[in-house]
Amino acid sequence: MATPTKKQQIMLDFIEKFSDENNFSPSYREIAAALDLNSVASVAQHIDNCVYAGFLIKVHISKANPYYVFLNTLTQRYSNWVISESARTGQPGLNAE
Repeated sequence: MATPTKKQQIMLDFIEKFSDENNFSPSYREIAAALDLNSVASVAQHIDNCVYAGFLIKVHISKANPYYVFLNTLTQRYSNWVISESARTGQPGLNAE
């Protein structure tokens, strides 16, 4: 698995910390403010790059809620989730080879 760039790691760390403290993911504007970015579009580009690289999973909870839930795939909590979901469904893990 690839490793995130320095900027990606800073963003991933912020998302993880924010999510742990608030029990929900930060908005693009909150990420922009925390990382001193001038544009929400630049946040979207960084998020898309992290999703494409497999560092984040971006999920819509419902159509009524426009916000995303971000799940950092580089954490032990994510690994535990994969193991427990795989055991519950009887399917191989998401990262199975």
